Amino acid sequence: MQFSVVMRLLAALALVLSLLAAGCSGETSEDFLAEGRKLMEQGNSSGAIVFFKSALEKEPQLYEARLALGQAYAAEGKLDQAETAFQKCLRQNASDPELRLALARLYTQLRKSRDTIEHVNAYEGLKGRSAETEELKGIALAMGGNAPGAEDALRSALQLEPRRISSRLALARLYASTGRVDEARTMVGEALAISPADHDSLLLAAELTRYSGDDAAITAAYRTLSEQYPDDKYARYMIGAQEMKTGNLDAARQTTAAMRTRFGDDALVLMLEGMLAYADKDYEAAARAFQRSVSARPTLDAFFRLGLAQVGLGDLETALSQFRVVLDKQPQHAEARRMVAATLLRQNRIEDAQAEARRLVEMHPDYPWGHFLLASAAMARGDMELAARELDVVTSLAPAMAEAHLQKSYINISSGRFDLAESDLNSAVSASPGNIQARVALFQFNMGRGRFDEAEKVLTEGMNGTPRDAVLWNYIAGMYQLRRDDAKALEALEKAQQADPDLRDSYMTASRIRAAAGDEAGALEQLERYLQRHPDDGRFLVVSAVLLDLTGDAQKAGARLDRARELDEPSALPATVSRLMSRGETDKARQLLQDAYAASGSLRDLSMLTGFLTGQGRTDEALALYEAYAAKDPVAAARGIFAVHTLKRDYQKALEQARKLSDLEASSPEGALQEAATMERMGDPAAALARLEEAYRKFQAPQLLIAQASVARRMDNIDKAEAYIRTCLKAAPDFVPAKVAAAELAHQRGRLDEAAAAYEEILQRVPDDAAVMNNLAMIYVRDEATLRRALQLALTAYVRQPDSPQIMDTLGLCLTAAGRPAEAVRVLRRASALLPDDQSIRYHYAQALAAAGEKGAALKEVSTALQGSEFSEAGEARKLLKKLGG
Repeated sequence: MQFSVVMRLLAALALVLSLLAAGCSGETSEDFLAEGRKLMEQGNSSGAIVFFKSALEKEPQLYEARLALGQAYAAEGKLDQAETAFQKCLRQNASDPELRLALARLYTQLRKSRDTIEHVNAYEGLKGRSAETEELKGIALAMGGNAPGAEDALRSALQLEPRRISSRLALARLYASTGRVDEARTMVGEALAISPADHDSLLLAAELTRYSGDDAAITAAYRTLSEQYPDDKYARYMIGAQEMKTGNLDAARQTTAAMRTRFGDDALVLMLEGMLAYADKDYEAAARAFQRSVSARPTLDAFFRLGLAQVGLGDLETALSQFRVVLDKQPQHAEARRMVAATLLRQNRIEDAQAEARRLVEMHPDYPWGHFLLASAAMARGDMELAARELDVVTSLAPAMAEAHLQKSYINISSGRFDLAESDLNSAVSASPGNIQARVALFQFNMGRGRFDEAEKVLTEGMNGTPRDAVLWNYIAGMYQLRRDDAKALEALEKAQQADPDLRDSYMTASRIRAAAGDEAGALEQLERYLQRHPDDGRFLVVSAVLLDLTGDAQKAGARLDRARELDEPSALPATVSRLMSRGETDKARQLLQDAYAASGSLRDLSMLTGFLTGQGRTDEALALYEAYAAKDPVAAARGIFAVHTLKRDYQKALEQARKLSDLEASSPEGALQEAATMERMGDPAAALARLEEAYRKFQAPQLLIAQASVARRMDNIDKAEAYIRTCLKAAPDFVPAKVAAAELAHQRGRLDEAAAAYEEILQRVPDDAAVMNNLAMIYVRDEATLRRALQLALTAYVRQPDSPQIMDTLGLCLTAAGRPAEAVRVLRRASALLPDDQSIRYHYAQALAAAGEKGAALKEVSTALQGSEFSEAGEARKLLKKLGG
């Protein structure tokens, strides 16, 4: 807070205290009223409130004091308290024109158009028309959607008072809201001709520049306002917001820091701090800042941005509640309704999303995002004709909206119209040359058609010498990896690191390529290079620890995992527990998990602890923990209890929990999925299918079709499974689980080339899917020509999920096949310790031991593997046993 402001407040406080002290020795209610009015004239409404209240304490029925109190509250922005005071006045004297005018002004601020008009009419009945009442009437009619009536009223105000600036500005706002921006600018120009330094006119002039889309002009307009009015917080806020919009985050940080120095914890300062955190993808910090801004000043923009931060955190229900706060106050808020529809789509609540999108289109027929979301909902329901029609509307309204062209291309690809799809993708790039998503989609299309040179050209033509080029070089590196040209892939990754030395993926990918080639030192060097710039990056610490373990440097690996846990890196705890378990340190692993949950109380740590306890047969302890957690989150607790009963094979209790989950989450298909899974485990796949079909009729959710396909596969009804998958892909062409199911089906049928191509396509869309990488590695490890790619995939999956014994098994197989048995032994020893009863893992461990020359240990492991029931590789295991002399 500025020194002058502080001194003024201190002076006012001293005056208040001295006069209140005087009041104790005979000051009257009229004296308090007079002093309060003096403070109002000086602009000190907060001090005036104290005196008006004192006057009412002396004389509770003093009408003038109560009216003045309401006016002071209104000046302070305490509108609810102002309304209470005015309503009390209304009961005392309903025929006071000053009161009616005060109420009309108040209800304009509260955006209550009917109440505003009621009190304007009452005033005019008492005193006749005035410029101010006509202005208030015009504003109220505009709020109610009656633009012609609003224009007539505002023009009437100007006839009554031709030089009235506020009426001109109200008319300008009306013109702008109805798309008549040039007329709005004319009105503002007339206002500035009357008073060139008028604050509100300069502010509206700046606001109108936003319609131009010229970011430089917009920023300049707010700078002009800020220079003339240095204490205008909003002007400075808009400068900071514009700097963020144009990507000048350093300037935005400077603007925000200067605002904090000048204005302290003001709501607009907190908004900018939240926006900066959001830009940095620090959604927790963003949510905290926006929440504080909401508490300081509950504006619609603050609620909206708080919702965006909650979306970033994945807390979709809380996000929806924030967006609905905005819509409750302003149903016409297009962006809030857009986010509600988009969030509902993310939750697979397709019908609800479609309903919101329809409302958006009805309210704002020329708003392209409404039609886009309606198209997206239609695609999710399989109505491609409606989706195509809506997307045509989008491209006619917003030809530069690349997202619409992309969606059209997906529809055409799903229908086999590849020429049209290519045209759509080219349109997307032409419409928005700087849109990375559009370029990547065209790049991937060309890749799929085998046009590698064209694919690379699409990306290189989009480069502009900025750090964003690094992302494009990363995609080019991925293309060279698919073509098994590691040298060119590493060259592209080096260029990515030069374009943006802080882009994590380029270092991580280069590390994996070098590790797969057996260059562990080079792999670690890539990680170290990044860690020199970002020494506290928990993910890189964990990955480097995994590689250090592979090379046998256990001490350094342990130290890095310890540091990653200190930094609260999510992957550090499971990696450490897996490491302890493989070394037989079960008690230490359990204590670590218990300490982590005691410290955080988080669902993540609870899930790991209960999973560990269940794996150790301590299911009662796991259930007790979830039952205690139910008070905090009954849905998460029900999921956990279901999982424990499932692992216990107490399927009746698991079914009860699944039904409870259906009741708790009535708008989600999750409970039905769990019910069906349990019915199948209980030996009734027909009942499982029936339950899934019933749920699909209700929810139309694509995951239900995939669940039906999985049940059909396990019933050996492959044709039916394939039919379910086809139906799902027709309804939701981009639904990744459907693509995975199709690939797995091809894999199961032995169509390995088809499965591999499908898995590769999936990884283009979801490059971090460890399960898909693992499946693809299992195909590629069979062929020496694809062995290096198999090893890259297995290593990538392993660093993603270093606690998964199944992925360790695949990596061990790849290392053995690649002639690196010592590393394979280290990995498979851990996998075998985590799943000691898995015969395949023991057999693979024996293979690695034999290749490493440890024949005695290999004989012991393969003998143990063959002691159990028959397994798919038992024949090969017997050959190894014989070869070893067993």
